[in-house]
Amino acid sequence: MSQWDKIEDKNKKKMLDISRRAMFTISRNIIKRSPVLTGRFRGNWFSQLGSPSTEMTENVDESGQIALSKTQKTVEKVEFGHVFYFINNLPYALALEFGHSKVKAPAGMVRVSLADYKNIVAKEARASKND
Repeated sequence: MSQWDKIEDKNKKKMLDISRRAMFTISRNIIKRSPVLTGRFRGNWFSQLGSPSTEMTENVDESGQIALSKTQKTVEKVEFGHVFYFINNLPYALALEFGHSKVKAPAGMVRVSLADYKNIVAKEARASKND
Protein backbone atom coordinates (compact mmCIF):
# COMPACT_ATOMS: atom_id res chain seq x y z
CA MET A 1 0.00 0.00 0.00
CA SER A 2 1.44 3.34 -1.04
CA GLN A 3 1.79 6.33 1.25
CA TRP A 4 -1.00 8.07 -0.68
CA ASP A 5 -3.31 5.09 -0.16
CA LYS A 6 -2.61 5.22 3.57
CA ILE A 7 -3.38 8.93 3.68
CA GLU A 8 -6.58 8.38 1.71
CA ASP A 9 -7.70 5.59 4.06
CA LYS A 10 -6.96 7.70 7.12
CA ASN A 11 -8.92 10.65 5.72
CA LYS A 12 -11.89 8.45 4.76
CA LYS A 13 -12.00 7.03 8.27
CA LYS A 14 -11.91 10.54 9.73
CA MET A 15 -14.71 11.75 7.43
CA LEU A 16 -16.85 8.76 8.34
CA ASP A 17 -16.17 9.31 12.04
CA ILE A 18 -17.10 13.00 11.76
CA SER A 19 -20.30 12.09 9.91
CA ARG A 20 -21.28 9.48 12.48
CA ARG A 21 -20.62 11.80 15.40
CA ALA A 22 -22.61 14.59 13.77
CA MET A 23 -25.55 12.22 13.11
CA PHE A 24 -25.49 11.12 16.72
CA THR A 25 -25.25 14.67 18.07
CA ILE A 26 -28.17 15.90 15.96
CA SER A 27 -30.25 12.87 16.95
CA ARG A 28 -29.37 13.41 20.62
CA ASN A 29 -30.36 17.07 20.37
CA ILE A 30 -33.70 16.16 18.82
CA ILE A 31 -34.43 13.64 21.56
CA LYS A 32 -33.41 16.04 24.32
CA ARG A 33 -35.51 18.85 22.82
CA SER A 34 -38.55 16.59 22.62
CA PRO A 35 -41.23 17.62 25.10
CA VAL A 36 -41.96 15.17 27.90
CA LEU A 37 -45.40 14.62 29.28
CA THR A 38 -45.39 10.86 29.75
CA GLY A 39 -42.06 10.02 28.06
CA ARG A 40 -43.76 8.12 25.25
CA PHE A 41 -42.82 10.71 22.63
CA ARG A 42 -39.11 10.52 23.49
CA GLY A 43 -39.33 6.73 23.43
CA ASN A 44 -40.64 6.77 19.87
CA TRP A 45 -37.57 8.17 18.12
CA PHE A 46 -36.21 5.47 15.84
CA SER A 47 -33.14 5.37 13.64
CA GLN A 48 -32.66 3.05 10.72
CA LEU A 49 -30.45 2.69 7.67
CA GLY A 50 -31.82 2.39 4.14
CA SER A 51 -35.47 3.18 4.79
CA PRO A 52 -37.44 4.98 7.49
CA SER A 53 -38.73 2.92 10.38
CA THR A 54 -42.49 2.45 10.65
CA GLU A 55 -42.18 1.36 14.28
CA MET A 56 -44.14 2.77 17.22
CA THR A 57 -44.00 1.73 20.87
CA GLU A 58 -46.01 2.22 24.03
CA ASN A 59 -42.79 2.25 26.04
CA VAL A 60 -42.01 5.28 28.18
CA ASP A 61 -38.52 6.80 27.96
CA GLU A 62 -38.60 10.08 29.90
CA SER A 63 -34.84 10.60 29.76
CA GLY A 64 -34.51 9.51 26.14
CA GLN A 65 -31.66 7.15 27.07
CA ILE A 66 -33.26 4.08 25.48
CA ALA A 67 -33.83 5.87 22.18
CA LEU A 68 -30.33 7.35 22.37
CA SER A 69 -28.75 3.95 22.96
CA LYS A 70 -30.57 2.46 19.97
CA THR A 71 -29.54 5.43 17.85
CA GLN A 72 -25.90 4.98 18.83
CA LYS A 73 -26.01 1.35 17.67
CA THR A 74 -27.47 2.41 14.31
CA VAL A 75 -24.96 5.23 13.84
CA GLU A 76 -22.07 2.85 14.48
CA LYS A 77 -23.18 0.82 11.43
CA VAL A 78 -23.21 3.81 9.06
CA GLU A 79 -20.89 3.49 6.08
CA PHE A 80 -20.36 5.72 3.03
CA GLY A 81 -23.43 5.57 0.79
CA HIS A 82 -25.85 4.67 3.57
CA VAL A 83 -28.93 6.79 4.17
CA PHE A 84 -29.61 7.40 7.87
CA TYR A 85 -33.24 7.93 8.85
CA PHE A 86 -34.37 9.34 12.18
CA ILE A 87 -38.12 9.41 12.69
CA ASN A 88 -40.94 9.59 15.19
CA ASN A 89 -44.11 7.95 13.86
CA LEU A 90 -46.51 9.00 16.59
CA PRO A 91 -49.57 10.72 15.10
CA TYR A 92 -48.92 13.94 17.02
CA ALA A 93 -45.20 14.22 16.12
CA LEU A 94 -45.84 16.69 13.31
CA ALA A 95 -48.02 18.87 15.56
CA LEU A 96 -45.25 18.99 18.18
CA GLU A 97 -42.68 19.88 15.53
CA PHE A 98 -44.78 22.80 14.38
CA GLY A 99 -45.48 24.43 17.72
CA HIS A 100 -48.18 22.45 19.53
CA SER A 101 -45.96 22.41 22.63
CA LYS A 102 -45.75 26.17 23.02
CA VAL A 103 -43.81 26.02 26.28
CA LYS A 104 -41.47 23.03 25.95
CA ALA A 105 -40.73 23.03 22.20
CA PRO A 106 -42.29 26.10 20.58
CA ALA A 107 -39.91 25.97 17.59
CA GLY A 108 -40.01 22.20 17.33
CA MET A 109 -37.16 19.78 17.80
CA VAL A 110 -36.01 18.69 14.36
CA ARG A 111 -35.87 22.08 12.64
CA VAL A 112 -33.98 23.66 15.52
CA SER A 113 -31.50 20.79 15.67
CA LEU A 114 -30.91 20.71 11.91
CA ALA A 115 -30.38 24.47 11.81
CA ASP A 116 -27.22 23.84 13.81
CA TYR A 117 -25.93 21.17 11.39
CA LYS A 118 -22.98 23.17 10.00
CA ASN A 119 -21.78 24.13 13.49
CA ILE A 120 -22.05 20.54 14.70
CA VAL A 121 -20.05 19.19 11.74
CA ALA A 122 -17.43 21.92 12.20
CA LYS A 123 -17.14 21.11 15.91
CA GLU A 124 -16.76 17.39 15.18
CA ALA A 125 -14.13 18.14 12.51
CA ARG A 126 -12.15 20.23 14.99
CA ALA A 127 -12.43 17.44 17.57
CA SER A 128 -11.16 14.88 15.04
CA LYS A 129 -7.94 16.87 14.59
CA ASN A 130 -7.07 15.87 18.14
CA ASP A 131 -7.64 12.18 17.45
